[in-house]
Amino acid sequence: MRDADDWPEVREKLREIVKARGWNSVAREIPVGRSTLFRLVNGETSAPSLPTQDCIERLVDDEELRRATKR
Repeated sequence: MRDADDWPEVREKLREIVKARGWNSVAREIPVGRSTLFRLVNGETSAPSLPTQDCIERLVDDEELRRATKR
């Protein structure tokens, strides 16, 4: 798990994933409600709970791996 200092970087990557996949799809995959995802992406929540953070990090890592293998 990344430390709290990495959360802004992870948030930006999550924002890109939401743009590509849509709010509903990403919220289901994490899993959180759409409103929670919105608050996380827009910075209204300083950092997610540890289980949610773990799910977000896995999603980001999987997306980065998927993009890397497409090249």
